[in-house]
Amino acid sequence: MRSKRKELKNTEVIVLGTLHEYHKNSKEYNLKKLIQIIKKINPAVICVELSKKDFNLDGSLKKQRTKIEYSQIIPLAKAKKWEIVTLEPDEPAWSELIESDKKYMKELENDPIEKAKGELYLRLLKNTFDFLIKNYWGDARSINLKLVDLILVFHGCAAKMVKNFNLKAWENWSEAFFKRIKNTVEIYPRQKILVLVGIEYKHYIEQKLNALKDIKLVPTEEYL
Repeated sequence: MRSKRKELKNTEVIVLGTLHEYHKNSKEYNLKKLIQIIKKINPAVICVELSKKDFNLDGSLKKQRTKIEYSQIIPLAKAKKWEIVTLEPDEPAWSELIESDKKYMKELENDPIEKAKGELYLRLLKNTFDFLIKNYWGDARSINLKLVDLILVFHGCAAKMVKNFNLKAWENWSEAFFKRIKNTVEIYPRQKILVLVGIEYKHYIEQKLNALKDIKLVPTEEYL
């Protein structure tokens, strides 16, 4: 047990938040800058917010409409011979999470007032992020620190604003990602592991990893 803990203690984990399609709106945290940061980290293992369904039989990545960053990240990882770990769970867990999301949306459809409030919240969230990323917090450091804190505030507001706001679904996806990361840490001890997740999951993942005393959680800002 001590030997295993010693091995894990030498395992470095870095959590880097990504913006998906928002990278197109950020001059300072665009895809070019994201790739530069990833190259600087130079991990042995890279955890990506994708599922096995996102890959073709030959291992190539299917076209991504939202998570556009992976069209460059996956080829880079393969060229560098980094181990690629998908964070989204395998079946049947993947479908169960999707069905949970659909169930919530169906419940909103049956309540016009709550649906309207939910749509208002999403527009407010998107417009706020667009404004901040374009005008104030466009750099990688601000996005991975300040924007993460703001997301927590928005989640708290949404929970009060929209009845039965589906925060649980977000927590379920976050927990699914964390389980994959924890398993990856055990499989690849003494390695540098980079975790890439949408910025909305970063705080939750880091909080859970910070509770694991046997690994070294490296502050993201060391590479920004």
